Amino acid sequence: MATYEFRSPKSEAEVDGISNILAEAFAAPMDALQDRIKDLGKENVCALFDGPKPVGGLWLIHKGQWFGGNAVPMAGVGAVGIATEARGHGAAHALMSSTVNMLHDEGVALSALFPASRRLYQKSGYDLAGTRFQIEAQTRDLRHKADRTLTVRNVTQDDQAQLHATYTRMARNFNGLLDRHEFHWSRVFEFKGEPARGYGIFRGDELVAYTFIVHRSAGLAGYNLFLTDLVYTDRPSAERLIRLLADHSSLGREVMWFGSPTDPLLSLLPENHYKVTLHFEWMIRLTHVQKALELRGYPKALSLSLDLEVDDDIIEGNKGRVRLEIEGGKAKVSPGGSGDLRIHVRQLASLYSGFRSPKELAMMGLIEGDEASMDAARAAFAGSPPFLGDMF
Repeated sequence: MATYEFRSPKSEAEVDGISNILAEAFAAPMDALQDRIKDLGKENVCALFDGPKPVGGLWLIHKGQWFGGNAVPMAGVGAVGIATEARGHGAAHALMSSTVNMLHDEGVALSALFPASRRLYQKSGYDLAGTRFQIEAQTRDLRHKADRTLTVRNVTQDDQAQLHATYTRMARNFNGLLDRHEFHWSRVFEFKGEPARGYGIFRGDELVAYTFIVHRSAGLAGYNLFLTDLVYTDRPSAERLIRLLADHSSLGREVMWFGSPTDPLLSLLPENHYKVTLHFEWMIRLTHVQKALELRGYPKALSLSLDLEVDDDIIEGNKGRVRLEIEGGKAKVSPGGSGDLRIHVRQLASLYSGFRSPKELAMMGLIEGDEASMDAARAAFAGSPPFLGDMF
């Protein structure tokens, strides 16, 4: 296996070299990749060098991800690419291993990504943790009674403080949604060059729901609606959003957005005349086990202690026995304990997010433990099915 240097690019020439690798890997315009790296900053690019020559790279977007009602610090991994001539020599694994060790040393609790290859990222300690579904409906099927005293007003980027607050009120109730980086907010307002129009639902002066819509021509038939964001905070605001979309039905044909098949808003539709398609699965990795367990939220009524024995092939500081003590919605993690529940950091990712239950993992021979430990883990990590609408 070749020996590589792992670091961020130092010069524009090195940025150009990495951009060229990513342009080939993703069949994307090089100037767009250069602009993205410029926006994120060279310090958020991780690369491998063979002497002076870059042979692979990725970028990181630092943000948070909601689990158990808390936003846990997370580094999103994007655009992992290896030069064609360096493939097959362990460069991708070296890049990912170096990246997750760096994140551990920096105290970053989690990392997440959308995998092009499960095997590569599982080898690096990631595992499936949630889904992203495409949801499609016809505007004519969205007829719904709504409280018309909730008023509709246009909202724009100038209303970001209210938009952020309303989004947070919703996001904290679901596992997996992002505590967004400015990059993700920019894609709400303009999606890949398509400007979106914002509509807010107000109760008096309070913004209680909103959506941003890209109107896409459907020719003589009218237009389709692509929702870059769909946010509500209670049943009346969700019903008013549905009615707002239905009010486009004279020329608006199809509505499409990304979310979850278990989204409570779908339960308000009069019939199940909508289509749900799996778009992507996503993965997380606990880059710092102690911080990830302590920063996540837990049920406030829960009081328990769980002894874990965690295995990690890559991050030495994650290995070993820890005791997780939960009280009043908060957790304390200390070294030691009896290691009653034995789990690899990969499977801990699926358990942590709520994507897999302890019993499901045990059925596949992926964790070991007694009945009491299984029950404690199920209680600790239970919650809504994890999903993401955003990508990175």
